[in-house]
Amino acid sequence: MTSFERNSSLKPVLVLVAGVILGIGATLVVGMLVTLNTHPPEQQLSDVNTDAQRPRQTEDEVSLENNLSNNSTETSNDSLASVEALANLGPSIDRIANLYALVAQLDTEEFEDLLNRSVDSQWNIPTKIRLELQNVLLERLSMTNPKKGIEFVLNQNRSMHALRPILISIFANWSSVELEVAIATANTLPVATRKIAFQGILQAYADQPISHHRELSNKLNLTTHFVESFLNSTDFESLAEPEVAWNAVIDVAERDYFFVVQLSELAKQWYAKSGFKAIDQIRSTMNDMGMKSTLVANVLRFAAESEPARAFDYSVTQLTQLDVGWGWEATESVIQEWATQDPRAALESISGLNANALKQNLQHLVVQSWTKQDADYVLNHLSDFPLHTQSAAVGIAITKLASESPDKAVSQVLRFDDANLQLEAAQVLVSIWSRNELERAQKWVLEEPAISSIREHLIVPLTYAMVATDPSGAFELALNHTSAAGRVGLEAVILEQIARDDVALALSLLPSVRDGLTKAIAFGSVGSAHVENGDFQKAIDLGLRLDESEHSTYFERITLAWIEADPERLYEVLPSLPNEVARSKAAYALCLLSVGSNGLTKKQIEILDQYLSEKDRENLGTLAPSDDP
Repeated sequence: MTSFERNSSLKPVLVLVAGVILGIGATLVVGMLVTLNTHPPEQQLSDVNTDAQRPRQTEDEVSLENNLSNNSTETSNDSLASVEALANLGPSIDRIANLYALVAQLDTEEFEDLLNRSVDSQWNIPTKIRLELQNVLLERLSMTNPKKGIEFVLNQNRSMHALRPILISIFANWSSVELEVAIATANTLPVATRKIAFQGILQAYADQPISHHRELSNKLNLTTHFVESFLNSTDFESLAEPEVAWNAVIDVAERDYFFVVQLSELAKQWYAKSGFKAIDQIRSTMNDMGMKSTLVANVLRFAAESEPARAFDYSVTQLTQLDVGWGWEATESVIQEWATQDPRAALESISGLNANALKQNLQHLVVQSWTKQDADYVLNHLSDFPLHTQSAAVGIAITKLASESPDKAVSQVLRFDDANLQLEAAQVLVSIWSRNELERAQKWVLEEPAISSIREHLIVPLTYAMVATDPSGAFELALNHTSAAGRVGLEAVILEQIARDDVALALSLLPSVRDGLTKAIAFGSVGSAHVENGDFQKAIDLGLRLDESEHSTYFERITLAWIEADPERLYEVLPSLPNEVARSKAAYALCLLSVGSNGLTKKQIEILDQYLSEKDRENLGTLAPSDDP
């Protein structure tokens, strides 16, 4: 029997080890090699000649085997020649099989010589042969001298991505035999490389509990990395002992709100296996009150999906008495979940609470949820609900109905006996309805006899809705709206919206505005639009069309807009502004701008003082320019 034949019996063992070491990519190759090399040596040789399904060996392949078998006791130079001969061998699987056989025959000196030559750039062999040889050599080295194997790997001019599988395998094998030595070596590596080593160490102890994995991460100073990796990659539903996992990560994870979702899922699985005692332990293991509040609320809401009454009782008896803030949050989460299932039962459960503020808040939540589910029922039985919840319920119900069926919403609005509730409902209706069916909503507001007593109050939401599609019509409607004495007319508000989109139209409507404060505000809105467009002189000239008594309101309005658009320009033109009022308002605005900013120098701010009126200086208070150092 030739030397090659004798060493062929080692190939299944070597190949099996390679499967562990090379990682996922190499395992495919290794599996194929095992299939090809699991027969006795004699049978292998027989199969080569008799199996009709296998391709016949070429003359090069037969010559290569003969060459390898004759070199078992020859020098390293002969080994190099054998490796070089592999270049003529076709499939990589055959090359790797022969490399295993070749490397297995080498003594220590020959092995080290071949290892060193494998990185010698002067050795002219194909790159693929060089890499395959290095991988086979490293497999042997990882079992005989892993520390040297790691040094060799890290000295290679190859990407960490390419070296990752072999590093993982070396540390996996090494740590299974010499854990502390492997850890000590890993701790000398850069963090990125140490993380790869840690992955290999974890592979060796994959059957150990997560608590042991956490201990390993602590020894490698990779605790945070381990916690992040675990929480981001674990299928929590598959955990047999979520409590153990929780205790292994919570001290690190609770400090980072990025993990709220993952911790919530882990906590839910713990509750699913252990019930409410899990919530007790969750509370006792956490120190961060904000994270604790959020997680307990999430878990209790999850519990309320199947046990709403018990979850509510737990939150009320165990949490609200301890801390108003996070105890309330958890109780609110539970009641909101319960209200989606059975709002009547949820509302009844609240009636026995003694804490009035909490009670009212929970009642609001239940009624709001109930209204979203069945708006008609709530409106038809409004008097059955707590008085303090009725206004919000009406708003939610009418919003829902107005979006789905305006006619049904109108019917409900007209049924209200309470004038205040009817007005609230009608305003909501018009706001929603006019967005979708402006003409119908407008006709109802202006012509419906049953709402004559509240018609004036419905003009406001109607005009707001009309501005986008009929700005002139909205303005005319606003002009006819009655304003209380001393209040700004609605047309000034509408004109401000018009000016943002169409300054020319706004200018054409200005003469129709009511005199007094309304006129000054309306002119100021258009002037501010000029400023925002960079038309500063137009803004100044527009103000001069007003009576002097209206200048203060106007110029204050446009200069406040001016400091947002171009404060440097305002400072430049300040001395040339047309009157003392305009200059004072400009100085006033610039003084406000200087607060908390470096827009003006101290000298510039001092110059502003000469333009301020006594009233504006007084209004500035401590912000007024001062000569004090």
